[in-house]
Order: sequence, then structure tokens, then C-alpha cells
Amino acid sequence: MAESRAESSTALAQRTQEIVDRTLGTFWQEVNDAIGDSNGSREELDLQVRALELLQGEIRARTTRLNSLRNNLVPIHRLPVEVLIQIFLRTFNSLHWKIETNRHLASVSKRWWQIVSSSPLLWPKISASRGVPRATLVLKKNPGGPLIVRLDTRKATPAVQDEFMAVAVTEARRWQSIVVQGPLMMKHFDFLETSAPVLQDLFAFQVKGNLEKRLALGDGRPIVNVDVHCISLPWESNRLSRLKTLQIRRLSKDLPTAEQLHGMLSASPQLSWLRITDCLNGPGDAPDAGVPVGTKPLISLPKLDTLIIQNIPAPLRRLLYTHIDSSTVTCLVADKAESDHFASPNLPFSTLVRTCLNATSDVVFTWRDTDGRLTIGSVPLAKVSNNWIPWATRSAGVDLSVDGESGDGLGEVVRALSPVCPTMTLQLLGAGSLPEGPGGDSAKTRFSFDSLDHLSTIKTIRSTQNFDAAPLLRHMWETNPRCCPQLRELELWPWRVDEEMMANDVREFLSVRQGTIDEGENGEEEEETPERGVKRLEKLVIPAGVHERLRTTSEELLGGIDVAHTAEPAAVVPPPAV
Repeated sequence: MAESRAESSTALAQRTQEIVDRTLGTFWQEVNDAIGDSNGSREELDLQVRALELLQGEIRARTTRLNSLRNNLVPIHRLPVEVLIQIFLRTFNSLHWKIETNRHLASVSKRWWQIVSSSPLLWPKISASRGVPRATLVLKKNPGGPLIVRLDTRKATPAVQDEFMAVAVTEARRWQSIVVQGPLMMKHFDFLETSAPVLQDLFAFQVKGNLEKRLALGDGRPIVNVDVHCISLPWESNRLSRLKTLQIRRLSKDLPTAEQLHGMLSASPQLSWLRITDCLNGPGDAPDAGVPVGTKPLISLPKLDTLIIQNIPAPLRRLLYTHIDSSTVTCLVADKAESDHFASPNLPFSTLVRTCLNATSDVVFTWRDTDGRLTIGSVPLAKVSNNWIPWATRSAGVDLSVDGESGDGLGEVVRALSPVCPTMTLQLLGAGSLPEGPGGDSAKTRFSFDSLDHLSTIKTIRSTQNFDAAPLLRHMWETNPRCCPQLRELELWPWRVDEEMMANDVREFLSVRQGTIDEGENGEEEEETPERGVKRLEKLVIPAGVHERLRTTSEELLGGIDVAHTAEPAAVVPPPAV
């Protein structure tokens, strides 16, 4: 079949060449008859050149028409103009639009150039940094459609800013989005407060340390996307009642009350992004006035997928942790949660965390003795860039801290979350120093070791920075030898001054665990299963001196275990004087 097509193409080329030769021969004959041959006068030669130029022009015109007819046969060129415009609009984000985007589209064909030049929707944004002449050009191309206005005070001189704002204000009735950023003065706040009845996106970024102001919104349709930095809003306004994204950052005064925040979120069931960070009224979190948080109904947010709550007043944090009802969050970054929020797996915040963890492959629990804080992080860790919402990037996961002066509430947290954690790692961080002087005392910890009984899927335990590993090991050999049955790797930094006593702690643990494994393998009544059977330890990381003592006295307990040494050796205690 391919050979047949090649032969047909060759025959068509030969026929075309014959037509060209015959046509040119006829053309030259008629030119010579009318003008004379090329041996005539200069005037005859000029006439022949003119004849050729006319022929070339006709050929070019005919070629253009044929190419146009051929292009019209391409499916995309046969689409209605309205459909093609919608396709163009999906090739870029309007907030990111630059005039160069239209130049690229218009260069494809004459039809595309005509569509781009005459379609207001394809000229959506004016920007002070691009200059007033270009803004005027865009307004000419887009005389009545939706408009995005961007003003960056760092990228335009004061004179250009004033001229730009004067031009933009005349079009405020059709502002769809406004983006203002940089060090802002009163004139810029006045510009932001321009009545814009159809505004959908409000992005206002004031540089920290400059004037903070509460903006007036005026009457109009509800705003859909709000992102403010060091700028307050009238939080009770009806224009903040149908939000899809809300981001409030670095606000030190005029924060929303818990009641106002509850009203905004309850009226915004389409909300998909909520971020409130670094917003404090001052030293100490003053109690919130108004209706107690506990009496308010839950806030149903069935489309929420990103939630970031960090460094905000306790009343707002308490409201968000106890009232957001959502099972769709996939990216959670939060701090200062309390163990009470996990007292039941069905509590709102517990549900949020469980939903996120359910989609992860590994979870890391980290306890810090220095501040009694537990952090919970997925692998990979949830991350959200500190950008405007349309420019922000996010990665799904969890990054959460739970506060507490003691480890008593840790069991509630672990009990609520462990069922949805397929693989777990526990990191235990001590205060970073050993007890002073010789003796058998170990470093002290507030960690609740009873929580180990709920870590059925834990694979790794890392005890570092001189964490008190003695009660950790004692719990696993004495209190509940069957806890942490899936444990495969154990890392222990020095926790006592005396290496011999550390070796005794490890020896007791290994001996009892080996006995538990043997009992499970030889037992007749209880069959070992992946969920219930105690697994063999595969890797043990201990101080070199402890390893040497175990090799000398209990080498059989190390059989089949990959033993490595901690980076920080145990302290060397000189023998007592005789």
C-alpha cells in the first residue's frame, strides 16, 4: 500500500511539472509576441521584468488563497470562534497573562490573529509594571470585558503608579481581580477601597512593618478568593460569605473574632483552601468575646483540601480544630493541637488528620523532651509555599504538632491515629545531655510509654539526643513484651553515664524479645500472624562500648542482627580510686 502511494505521488509530481513547463512556455511566447524578445531595447526588458513581477504577485496571491483553503480543512480551524476563544483561555491563567501570550497565539495563522485582536476576553489584565501605554492598549482591546488590575509598588515609580491608578479607577465597575503588593501608602489603600461591585479576587500584600489598615469593601457581589497580608477586612461583610479560598497572613491587629470566622466559613461551603498564619494580637492569646465556641454548630466544608493553621490566637485555633467538619483534606499543616482533640477518632480534628494520613505510606511521630511536644509528619511531609494562592504550590500530607506539658495525652493521639498509619517511625529526642557525675541514673523523660502498646505498625524507633531509653526498653521487656510487634530497627544514643548499665538494659530487652519470638513460633494455641506475631529485630544501632560488652557476654543475642554504632559515643567513666 505504501508503494502504491509513492507511485501515485511521483506521477502527480511529474504531471504538475509538465503543466508548469507548458504554462511558462505559453507565457513567454505571449510576452515575446507583445513586447519582443530579450535582445530588444531597455524599454522592452523593463516591460518583461514588470510582467514577471505581476506573475509573481498573482502566484503569491493564489498560493495564499490555496493555503487558506487547506488550513480551513484542519479540524481546529473549522471550530466556531466562540469555542476557539474558550480553548485559548484555557492555555493560560488570566492572573499570569502577559501580552506576549497573545503574540504567540496570533502568530499561528491569520484567522487566529483576527480572533486574538478582536476578542476582549483575551486581553484580561493591566499592570502598572508594564507601563501606562500598554495598559491603555489593553483597555482599547478590551473595552467592556472583565478586567484584572495589578499594582506592584516596587516595580513602578510613584509617578507611574499615580497615572496607572487614575486610569484603572475609571474601569472599576468591571474589575474582576485586583492584585496590589509592596510597601503601601494611604493612596494605595484608597485605590484598594474603590467601589468594585463585581470583584471576585482580592489579593493585597502589605510589607510587614508598614502601615496596617482595615479595608472597606463597599457593596457588591460576594468575593470568591481572598488573600491578605498585614491587611484587615470587615470580617462581618456579606461580601465574604461565599469564599472558595481564604488566606490571612501576618496580621497583628483587627483579626476576625471566633464568631466572625465561624460566620464566614459557615457561609462558604465551597471553600477549598484555608490558610491563617502568623496572626497574633500581641503577647498572650486574649480570650475571645461573644458566644462560646463550644455552643456553635460544626462548619461543613465538603470541598476543603488544604488547611494551614500556624501561630494564631487560641480562640481561633480552638474554633478551627473543634468545628471544621471535612473528610476531603489532603494537605494539613497545623500547630499547637491538644491531645483532647483526639479523645475520640470521630472528633472533627481527629477526622481531618486521619483523612490525610490514610493516603500516606509512612508516618513519623517525633517526641521532644525539651518542650513536651509531639510532631506528626507524613512521608513525604506536607508543604505549602508562601505565595499568593494562585501561585502557591502544595504537596499532600501532614505536618502537625501536638502540645502538652506531659506525655499523658500521647496515648489518646496514638490510639486515634495508629489504625490509619500503614508504616510508622517513632523518634524520641531527649534534652541533649546526660546526668552529671558517675552513677546509674538515666536521663529523665515525660514521654508516656503506655502509648507504645498502640503502635502495632511501628517499624523503627530512634532514641536520640540522650533520650531516656531505660524505661523504653523496660516497657518492651517487662510491662508488655508484645508491644511494637513489627519493630525492625532500633537506634539508641547514650542514655546513661555507665556503659555497663546501658548494656544490661539492652541485654534484658533482647533476651525477653527473643523469648517472646520463640514462644510465638513454638506455641500451639496462637498462630503467628503479621498483625499479632512479634518480628525479629533486623538492625540495632548502639554506642560502640555497649556493643563491645554485649559481644563479650551475650553474643548469641546479636545473632542475625545488623549492629551499627551511634555517631556520638557514650561518656567514658574512669574507674574508682583504690
